[in-house]
Amino acid sequence: MTCGAGSHSSDVQPLRPGQTSITVATGPSVSWKLRAEYVKTVATPFGVNAKGETYGVPEDLNGTPDLQEAPLSAGIPGGYLTTKQLTCASGGDVSNPTQAVAWDTFRQHTNTVIPVYKSDGTTVIGHCVVGPTGPGVRTVPLTTVAKRFCTSTSTPSTMVVLPSVVGEPGATAASSIKTLRLVPQESYVSSSAVPQGDVVAETPGAGAKVPKGALVVLTVSTGPPPAS
Repeated sequence: MTCGAGSHSSDVQPLRPGQTSITVATGPSVSWKLRAEYVKTVATPFGVNAKGETYGVPEDLNGTPDLQEAPLSAGIPGGYLTTKQLTCASGGDVSNPTQAVAWDTFRQHTNTVIPVYKSDGTTVIGHCVVGPTGPGVRTVPLTTVAKRFCTSTSTPSTMVVLPSVVGEPGATAASSIKTLRLVPQESYVSSSAVPQGDVVAETPGAGAKVPKGALVVLTVSTGPPPAS
């Protein structure tokens, strides 16, 4: 925060739990800059609907759900787009240079309208335009785009089988779980049988079928208990 000619100061103002705003009061000749930082990131498991489809906001930690929240520009709060349809309509299935050139030419003067669903993945509550708009732009059905550029617009299987990660280092096990688009969460327990840092147990257990985005608890050894 600038306090005078050629001088400046800075101050850290941590937010209290539940606080969502901060007020900066200055004089007319004072300039200021606000920088906000996350101090902790918590992975929130995706929701799962009755069909076993995951829904939520794509994240680095969780990956991409089967139904992702519609952008604000769609003007439909609480709406979701199927990831497969959005990927297809956006050219995300293009797989080689020849297709890429064809896609760029195709998309210059076309757009595609895809449905916006409730989180149940069935009830249509609106539509979202993917691509340019305006004079000279024509709307092409998703089925036409799919035939030319997409591998599939159907919903993929959302259930995965948990591997056994017991005995692995906690970081390695967590990485394996994330690869399956699941959310690992560690808990800790003392153990004389399992080395410190290795996984003692996983919940649900190995072989269980769970939906993508589900929480998997990894119980990690802290080593032998203190001597009494």
